[in-house]
Amino acid sequence: MPSKNSSALAPRRALDIFYIIYFVVMIPISTLIELQSFYPPEIVPQFLKDISASYMTQSGDPLMLGRVGGPIQMAWFNTFTYCEAGFQVPMFFVALYGLLTRHRAVYIVTLIYGVHAATTTLPCLTTFLAIPTASSASGEQASLTLSADQKQFLIMNYTPFFLITLGMAIDSASNLWKMVQEEKPVTNGRKMD
Repeated sequence: MPSKNSSALAPRRALDIFYIIYFVVMIPISTLIELQSFYPPEIVPQFLKDISASYMTQSGDPLMLGRVGGPIQMAWFNTFTYCEAGFQVPMFFVALYGLLTRHRAVYIVTLIYGVHAATTTLPCLTTFLAIPTASSASGEQASLTLSADQKQFLIMNYTPFFLITLGMAIDSASNLWKMVQEEKPVTNGRKMD
């Protein structure tokens, strides 16, 4: 029976290297930028506030704006933000540790994270697609609009996170399936199906 770290001497998979880079990048993005509203304003360095303000000016991101006290509060997105702080950020560290130590169980962690992150990013994307474009909104019918440039910017920023995490979930499920197939018990000289 192979040990839990039997692949420790095998070359790293290219996707595992990509996941390591992804989690290393996501730790500061989440903790220093996306979750700023969790910290007392006086402890957030000005340059981090400036990064967030620049993003908000360029994107008009209604989800982030609502989280920091904007006119439209989206409770579902606030819930996702709490999930990011309490679930996703800790998962970054657990997944990073598992990937760096080449622990086979890491694919359980990356599967759970990938499914969770993809299913919380998809509603954000569909919300941006559903928000009327400023030029197509008629008067008072739409209290929330985005310019065509803002909508494109938001979709271009959120889509990679959706695709990466969805791909991570599919890849992790595939890896786990292969491991389960390798571990099937042998009966009468044949693997059980």
